[in-house]
Amino acid sequence: EAIFGGEIQEKGCRIELKVKAKEDLDRQVIKGDFSTVSFPEIEFEIPCNSQKGEITTLEGLLRTAAERLAYDQKYRMQNDPNLGLAVAEIISKLNNMADGASECLPFTLVMDDPSGNSYVENSNAPNVDPMLTTKYYLRSREQNESLGLSQQEEDASTLMREEGVHFNDLCSNCHFPGQTLMCVTDIPHFKEVIIMSFNCERCGYKSNEVKGGGEVPQKGTCHTLRVLNAGDFSRDILKSDTCHFYLPELQLELEMGTLGSMYTTLEGLLGKIEKNLVEGNPFFAGDSATNHHGTGKSTQAKFREFLGKFSALREGKCFPFKVVLRDPLGNSFVGPIGVENPEDDPQILIEDYERSFDEMEMLGLNDIKTEGYENVPVGEEGDKPQSKRVRATPHKLGEDHPIRFTKGIEDDT
Repeated sequence: EAIFGGEIQEKGCRIELKVKAKEDLDRQVIKGDFSTVSFPEIEFEIPCNSQKGEITTLEGLLRTAAERLAYDQKYRMQNDPNLGLAVAEIISKLNNMADGASECLPFTLVMDDPSGNSYVENSNAPNVDPMLTTKYYLRSREQNESLGLSQQEEDASTLMREEGVHFNDLCSNCHFPGQTLMCVTDIPHFKEVIIMSFNCERCGYKSNEVKGGGEVPQKGTCHTLRVLNAGDFSRDILKSDTCHFYLPELQLELEMGTLGSMYTTLEGLLGKIEKNLVEGNPFFAGDSATNHHGTGKSTQAKFREFLGKFSALREGKCFPFKVVLRDPLGNSFVGPIGVENPEDDPQILIEDYERSFDEMEMLGLNDIKTEGYENVPVGEEGDKPQSKRVRATPHKLGEDHPIRFTKGIEDDT
């Protein structure tokens, strides 16, 4: 049994693993108390809170599920033979999957944890594992309530530009009441951003978050910075939660959502990445890692070698190198040195690119229809003739509508 002693993460996570070989069954798995585990190929799901958190392997997860299903199998066969036979078939499939039987490969493991505290081992670390996909998402109100968290209602009418606004919130570490400070400001030669900060007076926990404001751009933006000397470590960096981070020299890639959003310097960003690599990887520290991999095995040796190279780069011992920030929403920024406009900095290359289908799908942009949506019947798809352009005008408040809203009218009205 594993009882998590840390904090609930800012976002939930959804992990998908494509199991194509028997060796994948040896991957270590950390299943949180709030995690839902499913195997779509056999339509089997382990609901959240039905099993306690545990540290195991994928094979152990399958074996445990099969054993617990078999507890009441004798009772099912006596009272409902049809149900008993169906459950027996699922138990057989789980055992075959745990054995790595060829007829069961490949299959998919899906873990959805709103607390963000479940993990599946990357067997290709420190490189990207093509079989493992992790996505981060904002929790719904129901998920927050299931985790024992409260969600404050935001009043957009009190949000003012360049003026701090306070609203009540709870510390995510000790749940002591406090206040979050929020304001909207502009970064020269970039765009407006929303800055939020929280500082707990009881435990000292601090949280800072930066969100891009304004409309969604037509294209994504890629910033490439050539780091030539130690002076470049002082450059301002705005990394959004939709940003992909690359270090080509070390073949290091951080996917969208990793580390969240932050406004810092290049030195601070590299320091946070190193801390996350060391402390955020539960499979290379402690007794579990030693017993499973062994201190002398290649997996741990490669990871230690990689950390040594990263530390040398962060300490300014390896010049030059490149830093790439690829953001499909264009909400990331690299500050210039010696000039005001980043486009005039010879060490910064800014490129616009067309978002891929997967990026559009992850951001929910494929389902957005901004024109003619009022004429599309429910349940029908396909191109529809465009209607007249509409514009939004504020609706007057009254007894029937005490809350302000907007109403679309045609331009020629």
